Amino acid sequence: EQGEGGPAASSNAREPAPKRLKGREWRLVERATGLQFETLSDPLVGLDSMRRTKMTSVLRRELGKRLTREAIRRSGTLGDLLGELARLPDEAQVPAAASCSSRRSYATWGI
Repeated sequence: EQGEGGPAASSNAREPAPKRLKGREWRLVERATGLQFETLSDPLVGLDSMRRTKMTSVLRRELGKRLTREAIRRSGTLGDLLGELARLPDEAQVPAAASCSSRRSYATWGI
């Protein structure tokens, strides 16, 4: 029989997620925003415009996901944001060399 202070009483709904359970996206959001999230239900209230911009840039660069301002605005919690990321298609990767034509020439003006 366990007393009131036993392990059963301490297992609340807000137990922190072990580091191994945090996915890549979760860790990237934490790194980009400078915030630590304990659960998927943690709110995104601390995201000012600078942190949103940095997070958007990191997610696009690291994951190839183009997160819109509207998607961030709709996301009230970390879980909502990660759900939005899961629904987004990967951004098309076009090598820089492929986007430039080597046969194209440009006029230059000199002084």
